[in-house]
Amino acid sequence: MKYGLLAAALVCAGFFSGVRAEEALSPWGVCAHLNRADSEFNYRTDEQLRLMKEAGIKSVRMDIGFGLISRKPDQYDFSHMDKVWEKLDRNGISLMPILSAYSWELKLSRPDVDPMHDHPEAWRGYVRALAEHFKGKIRVWSFWNEPDGGFWHPKPDPAQYVKLLKITHEELKKADPENQVMLGGIGANFLKDVYKLGGSGYFDLISTHPYGWGGDRRRGFDRTLDELRDILRRHGDGNKPVWFTECGSSSARNEFVELQPEAIFKALQLAGEKIGRPLDREKKYRVGVPVLSDAGPDDFNRTRPWLPGVKFVPVPVRKLKTLDPAEIPVVLACENESIAEEFVQPLQNYVRRGGIILAFGRIPFYTLNYVNRFGSRAARGAADELYRTFRMGWHASWNRAGVPVETVDVKPAPGMEKLGFKASRGHANRYLNGDMNRENVNYTPILRAVADGRAAGDTLSLYTFKDWKGAIIGCTLIKFNNFVTPQEQADLAQTFSLYSLSRGVPRFYFYVFRDTGRSLGEYEDNFGMVTRDLHPKPLYRAYREMTDALGAYPKFLKRLPAPAGFLMMLFERREDGKKVLAFWSADAEKTYAVEGIGTFKDGSVHFVTDADENKEYRLIAQ
Repeated sequence: MKYGLLAAALVCAGFFSGVRAEEALSPWGVCAHLNRADSEFNYRTDEQLRLMKEAGIKSVRMDIGFGLISRKPDQYDFSHMDKVWEKLDRNGISLMPILSAYSWELKLSRPDVDPMHDHPEAWRGYVRALAEHFKGKIRVWSFWNEPDGGFWHPKPDPAQYVKLLKITHEELKKADPENQVMLGGIGANFLKDVYKLGGSGYFDLISTHPYGWGGDRRRGFDRTLDELRDILRRHGDGNKPVWFTECGSSSARNEFVELQPEAIFKALQLAGEKIGRPLDREKKYRVGVPVLSDAGPDDFNRTRPWLPGVKFVPVPVRKLKTLDPAEIPVVLACENESIAEEFVQPLQNYVRRGGIILAFGRIPFYTLNYVNRFGSRAARGAADELYRTFRMGWHASWNRAGVPVETVDVKPAPGMEKLGFKASRGHANRYLNGDMNRENVNYTPILRAVADGRAAGDTLSLYTFKDWKGAIIGCTLIKFNNFVTPQEQADLAQTFSLYSLSRGVPRFYFYVFRDTGRSLGEYEDNFGMVTRDLHPKPLYRAYREMTDALGAYPKFLKRLPAPAGFLMMLFERREDGKKVLAFWSADAEKTYAVEGIGTFKDGSVHFVTDADENKEYRLIAQ
């Protein structure tokens, strides 16, 4: 793939030397919070950069938010960012900034321009100041982060986004025609809206955030990438690259599930008894999962580690509307905080008819996915309305006085210990209660979060009703999906990277270089390549092994024949022309052999750094 002006601009910036212009882009990037002014985020910056350099990282993505550099009208302070940029440059690492003005930051530093889309000239001044100050030093500028999600307030609005996009493009190009404007972390529906609203011609490349495994284990990966490229192609922009500016997975541990593997089964048994519809685990009852009509069958996960032995089955919206609890007695309504609008009323009716729904996530039913006025899917915060709909209640430190920011210990609520529930660890920062619609709700707390010996709120609760026949089990003990072990996190980084290169993705930024917290049970704390204290994780060592093998500027040559579930790829190191063979199994439990190399049983990538391009390498499944 040739990258035209983008590659030429990067070469002019001096980031790459000795490499042909059309090949100039190194894929190795990482997200980091080096721009934070507070000492907790910023300490040991030099050591972080040394570790990045040794890992082969060539680019860092971070925010340069409006509130960071413009705390007073028409005044811009670059002193902190200059120090960060100089340190990056000394280590041969480029900076890919995110231009942003998030509402929660403006409320603290510049409430006079909140929301920013109502103050376009303030945005113009900010972009102009940055473009002029960093002229020739930064070439690719990401406009905002995930504007189709929770980063655009009060809710995603592509019309507002396009208004500021045009200003961003105008000011960046005016300062330097070689500057490149990137749409920051968007999905296909939002990209369609950008085109509908006149955004064509105001960006040079786009980015998206495909967390989790790559196309070797998740076929939806290819479909998502192909959809974005197809939209670009249909609008005459087929040559514009798609970058992955966030990817990866969390190595957090769900301590609650580890310590109480039977807790959810016990909660289901209790729910069944309360509503007079006992659940017999021995009969292997099925659990339904609502799916939209446009959901890909390859993306459906039929198992969950927190409910072993149970078969999960997809339930389309049309079936959900009349789903018989006798056929499918339990439905997983939420496991990652969000719910599609199409599911809300059918799920409520299902509970009315006698079904049991599981509402899981750090705070279930917190976000509503809906179709916006442009006909595309979007998301917005909707906790209050959704909790009213399902007659649930919740609280956290930010909406109830005296509640701790987070807790790590749980104990049985009164009466629950005799049912087999026990005290254990389980991270939470939002909690359930029975305050909503008390006259119609029977609220049964099961597990309670404690901090300093005091109850903070309930983390596993049962809602039954006087006028509805079913029940709701709510749980806020961390997320219940997307966890990986530290070794799986390392394997994911390697396999995701190689598969992405094989699909022509020029660059990907793993989130994040350093763990953002120290709690092993907190999902958001454990995405890092290194720990909070900068100790390398298996992910760091795997990443370094990969960049050592492939060099700074790897070129994908071809995919070699291999049995289903196994992959073999041939790459070239552009620095010295050496060929590199990479192979792995998408199933870590399968044993396989590569003739002349060895026998393997794991999900890690294995590299042959002196591969023969003309040799026929054979992989044999055993």
